[in-house]
Amino acid sequence: MGSCSRTVVSPGQSAYWYVDLGFEYTIDYVLIYPATQYKETLTETDVRVVNDVSDVSFIISSNNICGTVTSATSEGYYFVDCNAIGRYVSLHKSNSLEVTLCEVKVHGDKVKQCAVIDTVVDPLWTSNDV
Repeated sequence: MGSCSRTVVSPGQSAYWYVDLGFEYTIDYVLIYPATQYKETLTETDVRVVNDVSDVSFIISSNNICGTVTSATSEGYYFVDCNAIGRYVSLHKSNSLEVTLCEVKVHGDKVKQCAVIDTVVDPLWTSNDV
């Protein structure tokens, strides 16, 4: 891992980080790789998934939580089982002034968009009509 990201906020705010996946995904799980010296600061961080970020309050809303960071694996990363659908994934740490991450891997499948086709069917037509 090369560089890391560190989000620092003013007192009275809570630190967060989010990513736009570009499309809606069914998200199975999230892997979070912290900076070694900040590993323990990520415990109790909420992982949220939403489709709209027009209002930043989604980041701190109690809704949309797909999981919470608990303890690191023996390999040093955090695994969060998610099972959610959305375009944006955020990490939010209540009552914390910083979030430091080196890598976040979101695993899932792109949601297939179905086309809606308006078709008018004439119920009087049969294959015998000429």
